[in-house]
Amino acid sequence: MKWRIEKLALCWLKYTGIITKTDWMLLALQQECDPKVLKVSSFQSLIKYSIDKDQTIPEACSLMEKHSVRHLPVTKDNKVVGIISVKDIERYYMDMHKKTEF
Repeated sequence: MKWRIEKLALCWLKYTGIITKTDWMLLALQQECDPKVLKVSSFQSLIKYSIDKDQTIPEACSLMEKHSVRHLPVTKDNKVVGIISVKDIERYYMDMHKKTEF
């Protein structure tokens, strides 16, 4: 089975950071360290913003744009229950567009 992981939330009693495919690619391109011994905490992006699961897609878009982030943890009762990304939102709108008749 082939895995397609594009983002990974890091947890130690609470979620503290996120590693994205872009983070990993930039690190690999820099070639300044050995990825076999590199600690995740040294290149994770800290989680600064989140969105409640009951907020809307436009609210998520606005928050992402305002803070220049591409991923947001989704929370319920202040606990992370998922992650939403720009790619998720793009896919959502593309699927809506496919269902629209012109």
